[in-house]
Amino acid sequence: MHDEARAELDAIDVGAREREQRLAAARQAAKAGRLREAYGLALADALPGPAGEEGRLFAQELRARMDMVGRGLDQVRATLHGRTSGGVAGLRHCLLRVDELAKVQIDHEDIPRLRAALLAETAGIDTAEQAVAALGKGQFQVVADAIGTLVAQREQLLQPDRLDARVLDLADRLQAAAESALAAGRLAECERCLVGVARAALVRPGHQEVVDRISSAAAQRRADAEALAAEAARLLAARELTAAEQRCEAARQLWVDGSAVRKVEEELQSLRQQQARLQRVEAMAAGGDVEGAHAELGDMPPTPAMLRTRIFDMKQNLARAQGLDGAFLLRVDEGGEFLTLRGESLTIGNLRDGRADLPILAAIAGRHARIQRSMSFHGGMQDSIVAEGGELRVGGQRVANHGLRAGERVQLGSALQIAYDQPSKRSLTSSLQLLGGFQVAGTDRVLLFKDRGRDGRILIGAGSDVHVRVPGAKGEVEIFANKGGQMRVRAEGGGEIDGRPFRDEHPVDAGATVKAAGVTFVMMPWVRPS
Repeated sequence: MHDEARAELDAIDVGAREREQRLAAARQAAKAGRLREAYGLALADALPGPAGEEGRLFAQELRARMDMVGRGLDQVRATLHGRTSGGVAGLRHCLLRVDELAKVQIDHEDIPRLRAALLAETAGIDTAEQAVAALGKGQFQVVADAIGTLVAQREQLLQPDRLDARVLDLADRLQAAAESALAAGRLAECERCLVGVARAALVRPGHQEVVDRISSAAAQRRADAEALAAEAARLLAARELTAAEQRCEAARQLWVDGSAVRKVEEELQSLRQQQARLQRVEAMAAGGDVEGAHAELGDMPPTPAMLRTRIFDMKQNLARAQGLDGAFLLRVDEGGEFLTLRGESLTIGNLRDGRADLPILAAIAGRHARIQRSMSFHGGMQDSIVAEGGELRVGGQRVANHGLRAGERVQLGSALQIAYDQPSKRSLTSSLQLLGGFQVAGTDRVLLFKDRGRDGRILIGAGSDVHVRVPGAKGEVEIFANKGGQMRVRAEGGGEIDGRPFRDEHPVDAGATVKAAGVTFVMMPWVRPS
C-alpha cells in the first residue's frame, strides 16, 4: 500500500501549493487595490479546518477594507448634500477623498461615476463663474453658451440642484439685461440675451414664456421702427428735412441699432455736413474769397437731390463773381465740354509742375512747349508750336518751331499727341484735341479763342462748319468777345438768358444758362491748378 499512500500525500501537497498560489495572487491583487478580486481568491481558500485558517483571516481583512471604502464613499455622498461642498474648494476636497479611497480599492463600481460627477460639477462652477464675469462685460453670447454647457452637464451630476441654481441666476440676469436693452431700443442685444434665457427653460420651463413675451415686444418695436425709417426716407426724398429728422429720431428710439434706421441717419448726417460746407462756401464768397469758395464746391462729394438747386445757384453766383476774363469751360447740351483759352500765347506742360497754361498729367516737361498765335499780313491767324523744355515731332520729324496746319498731329515727348484743327473757315478760333485718353478739366477738347472781335467767334449749330456741333440745333449761335473783352452771345431770333428773353445779341455772364436756336449752353470760369 505504499503507492496509494504516496499518491494521497502528493494530492495533499498539490492542494497546499494551489492554496498558497491563490493566497499569493490575492495578496498581489489587494496590493494593487483590486479588493473584490482579492476577496474572491481569499474566499476560495477559506476552507473549514486548520488548512483554511489563513484564507479566512485574509478574507476578513479584505472585507474590512472594502467596508471602510464603502463608508468613505457614503461620507463623500453625505458631504455633497451639505453646504460645505457648494464651492469649488469643497468639491475638490471631496475629489481628493475619492482619489484616496481609490488607492485602497480601485475596483469599486461607484468610484468612477462619483469621480466623474465631481469633475463635472467642478467644471460647471468654473463655467458659471466665467459667465458671471462675461455678463459684467456685456458678452451675452458667452453667457448664453455657458448656460447651454451647464444644462448639458446636468445628467452627469449626483446633485444638480447647485448648478441649476447658478443657471437660473444667470438666466434671471440675462432676462433683466434683455428687458433693459428692449427699453433702450438695442434689439440686437436683446436678442442675444434671450438666447441664454431660452436655454435655461430646460431647468425652469416658465422661462420660455418670458422669451416669447420679450421677443414679441421686440418684433413690434422693430416693425414700428422700420415703418418710421421708411417714412423718414420718403420725406427726405421729398426734401422735407425737418419732418424726416423727426421720424428718424422716433425710429432710433425704438430701434437704435437697426440697419434701416442707421441708413437714414447716415443720409441725414451727410446732408447736415454738406449744408455746413455750403455755409462755409457762402461765408468765403461773402468775404471775397471767390476762388477758395469755388475750390470748396469742387471738393464736395456727390450732391443730394435736395441740395442740387442750391449748389447750382451758388455755382452760378460764384461764376458771375469770378467772371470770364480768363479761361472758361464751355458746356453745351448734346455738344460736350470745351476748355476755352483766351490770349495770344499758351504753354503746355506737366500738371505736377504747375506752371503751364494747359496742364496735362502726362510724361512731359513742366513747360514742354508753347503755342504762339499771330496775325499774318493777309489777315489770317497763324498758330505755331515752339519747343521749350521738351521734344516735339510733327510727321515723325523733330521740330523746334512749326507753323500748324489743320489736321496735323504733334507728338510731345513719348506719350502725348495733340491734334490741331481749324473747325470753321468763318472764324479765327482754332482747336486742339488731346489724344490717348488725356484730359484737362474733365475734357480732351480745347478751343484757342481768338479774343476781341466777331472774327474769332465760336460757332455752335447743326452744320459741319462749326466749332461745336449740336445735331438738334434749329439755327446757329455765336459766342464772341467785343472790343472791351466782354463775352456776348448772338442768335437770329434771339433767345433766353437765365429765363429772361433777349433779341439778336446780348452780354453773357459766367454761370448764366443761355438757350437760343435749340441750343443750351453755360460758360463757367476755369482756374489753372497751382
